[in-house]
Amino acid sequence: MKKTLYTAALALSVVLPVQAQELSGSLTVEGAYNPVIRNHDRLSGLPSRFQGELPQSSLPASLAGRPTQVVPGFAQFLTADPDMRLPHSYDGYVSLLAGSYLNSSLSAGYRFVNTSETTLGAWLQHNSSSLYRPGAATATEGECPRRKVYDETLGMYASHSLGDAGTISGKLVYHLGYFNYYTDRVNPLTALPYDAPTQTLNDLGLDMMWDSAFPQSRDWAFSGEVGYRYFGYRRFYQNTGVFHGLTPSREHSLTPGFTAEYKAGGGNTVGITAHADLLFYSGGIDEAFPVPSVYPVPVGSYGNYGIFGLAPRWTFSHGPWSIRAGARADFSWGIAGFSSVHIAPDAVVSYSASHITIDLSATGGVTPNTLAANSELDMYQAPALISTTPLYTPVNAMLKVSLGDFRGFAAYVQAGYAVADNTPVTGWYPYNLFGVDPFPGKKYESLAALSLRGFTLGAGMSYTLGSLLDAAGSVTYQRQSGRDGYYNGPDRPRWTADVSASVSPLAGLKIGAGYEYRGVRTLYLARNIVDTSVPPTPDHNFDGDSSILGVRLPDITNLRAFASYTLDKRYTFSVEARNILGGNESLSPLMPSDGLNILGGVSILF
Repeated sequence: MKKTLYTAALALSVVLPVQAQELSGSLTVEGAYNPVIRNHDRLSGLPSRFQGELPQSSLPASLAGRPTQVVPGFAQFLTADPDMRLPHSYDGYVSLLAGSYLNSSLSAGYRFVNTSETTLGAWLQHNSSSLYRPGAATATEGECPRRKVYDETLGMYASHSLGDAGTISGKLVYHLGYFNYYTDRVNPLTALPYDAPTQTLNDLGLDMMWDSAFPQSRDWAFSGEVGYRYFGYRRFYQNTGVFHGLTPSREHSLTPGFTAEYKAGGGNTVGITAHADLLFYSGGIDEAFPVPSVYPVPVGSYGNYGIFGLAPRWTFSHGPWSIRAGARADFSWGIAGFSSVHIAPDAVVSYSASHITIDLSATGGVTPNTLAANSELDMYQAPALISTTPLYTPVNAMLKVSLGDFRGFAAYVQAGYAVADNTPVTGWYPYNLFGVDPFPGKKYESLAALSLRGFTLGAGMSYTLGSLLDAAGSVTYQRQSGRDGYYNGPDRPRWTADVSASVSPLAGLKIGAGYEYRGVRTLYLARNIVDTSVPPTPDHNFDGDSSILGVRLPDITNLRAFASYTLDKRYTFSVEARNILGGNESLSPLMPSDGLNILGGVSILF
């Protein structure tokens, strides 16, 4: 949650592979935001997500165009399976961070078996935060309630090699979340802070996978996976007023998939992936709830549904060229108002020679609109989906040119265009819950989704001078105006930027600083067209569509600095200061942010 839950992942040379996870992510802005990214590594991606890997550019990781993982004020704690983060020579780790606002993070993991054939391990992740800002409420009477967040995750993983028969693996993760729906406003009737109701979520995931790869002397490779996930809330916002009698949503998802590939010779490979998403619901909003007419899908359409996808492809690799040509066909059922068949491209062309890499891609497809996925975009989402209509991307095109490495220097530029139908819209929980209009005189209702069309531009560079200096910077631009825009988070900023640098003047010592910016932020809503007494205004009327309105949010800035010292490659001591400028911008209407906060900790490999 960015500024709300900062216990940043410290830039430590040893800690990074095994770090305690962030209480929130930083404002990473490299590349374009992908709304279907799963922030939690509880379930790996379906086979449809691992189609024919192409060679990667030589850019350092900081410039690899990774999607933004977390959006300030909305996203949930990050928890990640640490199995691949541990150096092979170590079996376990413990990492503790603590600091301002009672922010704390404890990470621990241990590999009980770690051989060339078998891996077995377990891990845990604890995150908590308690923001309290006296006087943050807008009325003189009362203060904003304390923000409470406790997030606990336990995981187990295992893998075993069967020789030429492939590798089997599995993962079991349980995630428990507890938080309150805090706000910075007071109740106008009592002149006291709103009582912030609490919420509990339960999240259980099981994933089993078999991957044959390409064994020696064989031209066929196969992969299969089946995943199950349960996600549910304890209650609706609260059992009072208009919410009385409403039950929260609970979701079961089953995700089987299979991939087959054949090496045809001469650098040619053909393959096909089949996958399914089967979703089952209980509770949630029904026809008895007064849902505004501006919602794009009837409330009665909320229910169980399924998606079956096929993705054939041909890949070619020779010399500097790598090509993938294919398509995705998704067949759905049980979704009112949603076509049963959708087609999207799956094509990538990559050229890499000397110090230049050019990547051109056109992808797309149908992605389920799930309660679990939306919670990872917005922890404070309504505990019930308005609609289960999936996200459909007819095309997501991207051109990227990467240069480097030139004696430590690398750079990239990229441009893209995407069409995304039924993009989830989040970020307005205080208004929905407390009935407070943060912008008097304008009538708003939450949108379930928007169909967006827009482009993105980005550039970045980095420089490394041995072990002495690391520096990197990136910037992205997306024009945003109602339905004309490129999805890069619920607040849809027009500009994002990130600049950082670190030096290592002594062995084991690292000192660094960074600056992050997220500007021209806007939340887009549906104007309550039933209320004709409040006409739209020019600055809240987009593309001639009077039903779509937007509200500007303050820019987010974060100046940070850190220092760390690693002793004997196993012990790392660190301290970090975030939001040094002390900005108190609202992350969304009625949601106060952290001020200056300092965190310190220690990480141990054993």
